[in-house]
Amino acid sequence: MANLNPIDLLEPILEKFLTEACFDDVQCVVNNSTCAAGICGCSSSFTALGNEICLPVRTTLGEPCMEQLQCYTNINNSVCDNVTKTCKCSVDYYSPDNIRCIYALFHCGGEVVPAIPITDHQTSTRIVSCDTCVPVLDVDVILSVSHTYFKDLEFRLEYTETGSYSVLRESGCNFDGYVDLITIDEGGTAGNFQDLCNSATSPPSHIPSTPLSVFNGLNSCGTWNLSIYDNFSGDSGTLEHVELVIRTGTV
Repeated sequence: MANLNPIDLLEPILEKFLTEACFDDVQCVVNNSTCAAGICGCSSSFTALGNEICLPVRTTLGEPCMEQLQCYTNINNSVCDNVTKTCKCSVDYYSPDNIRCIYALFHCGGEVVPAIPITDHQTSTRIVSCDTCVPVLDVDVILSVSHTYFKDLEFRLEYTETGSYSVLRESGCNFDGYVDLITIDEGGTAGNFQDLCNSATSPPSHIPSTPLSVFNGLNSCGTWNLSIYDNFSGDSGTLEHVELVIRTGTV
């Protein structure tokens, strides 16, 4: 009879933690772990926390969690909230059904080619069409405009399907220059757009003269008009970029 190493005799009953070598499930002592391909690991529908704990993988938002893998293993774009310790959608995502996280932001419009001239005593309009049909939770507007006398200009955004509109800038502070990809946002931190007195870009964003929340709850698809009225003569400019950033869902 061959000589046996005592360690070999003990091997079947030695306790094994996650990531340690094994040849039988009974060796893997961590709850909800198994021996697979010679290594102790968490069973199906469980995920490891260190080498001594197997946590259940979650399938529904709102379920309790301790670490990120519990959430995003089955629910893409989800996280474990540090405060509530429950699974939720990541920033800029929302869930229509508690089992999916869908991107909550989409864009309509963009660069205006060719640029639209801003004409004295007339309204210059850029029509923006949105094909995506979702309830509006929030709208921001990104603009690029150059003009030699900004005090002459009044900006307005209208959703033509309902006639709802927001005045982005009334005749305000004057300057000769441009706004380059400036963001108009009801939660802006740079003050009112109509009080802007110099060329600028974003960030930071600027607040409209009247709330953009007038569009909240409307359906996003259809035609939006960005209009600029030049209320005086003797100056010129162009409208070069109009983009809507629409947020939907409950983020």
